[in-house]
Amino acid sequence: MTSGIGSICFACKRFRAGTGACEAYPKGIPEGIMFGAFDHREPFAGDGGKLFELEPGREPALKAYETIKKAIRTVSD
Repeated sequence: MTSGIGSICFACKRFRAGTGACEAYPKGIPEGIMFGAFDHREPFAGDGGKLFELEPGREPALKAYETIKKAIRTVSD
C-alpha cells in the first residue's frame, strides 16, 4: 500500500516506513487511515487497541496532518 499525503501514520512511532504497515496493521494499514480519512487516535476495526502514538521529533508531520484535516473540514462545510 502506498503512503498518502496527510496521513497521520507519518507521525506515528508504530509506522514502518516504506512498508505501508505498522504494529497495529502488520499486513497493511487500512486505506481509511493511510489516506487520512480516519484519525487513528480513535479506535478502528482490527487495530487490537494499538492506536496512534507520536514519534518523538515527528511533530511537524502531525501538524501537517491536522492542517490538512482542518482544511478539508472547512471546504466540506
